[in-house]
Amino acid sequence: MAAYACTVTLDLSSAKRTGLKGPLRMISGKANITNYNRTLVEVSNITRNFRTTQNVVSEGVSTLGYVVRWDRTSKSFKCFYPRAAQAVAGTGANAITTPVLTHANTAVANHAALAHANTAVANHANLAHANTGGNAIPQPADHALDGHVVTQPSNHTLDAHVVTQPSNHSAGDCTVPSGFRSAVDAAAGTEVANDVNVGEINFTAYGYR
Repeated sequence: MAAYACTVTLDLSSAKRTGLKGPLRMISGKANITNYNRTLVEVSNITRNFRTTQNVVSEGVSTLGYVVRWDRTSKSFKCFYPRAAQAVAGTGANAITTPVLTHANTAVANHAALAHANTAVANHANLAHANTGGNAIPQPADHALDGHVVTQPSNHTLDAHVVTQPSNHSAGDCTVPSGFRSAVDAAAGTEVANDVNVGEINFTAYGYR
């Protein structure tokens, strides 16, 4: 495990007055943290420009994506991961599954046959006029009306109407493939591990001479 390593490149040769009355001075530059170690070491190439270093304001995120802030106690840059660590529980495919959705059949009854039954119509019976006996007037012959036969209509039937019942409609399970299940290495607020190249960060420092 290597020690904390930070190379500082200043924009100016030394800290300059701010224009305000008094000994307050400022300087700016770039810090390249090539090896991070949680045992912080004072960045003397910044602090030696002041008798008292008030603060160092860093840009926030390094060129390699780490969060960097100035630690006043150690007089050094302290570095953090930019996102939360997420552990993966279990193995195999991701268990994000939607339930099966089923639309059950709805029973539709057939329409029964409709029948119009015959209505019995009686025949009209023969009507007879009988002879009437008596004097010599010639008696007319019997006068008969033959029966009038009414033809009965046949039954009228409508066939049953069959409704086809739809089949079940089902939606299957939806499973997220295992490729979408991956761990995130570290967390925002979690300090960077040892022996990590954090990258470069711009800064402005101010203090008193």
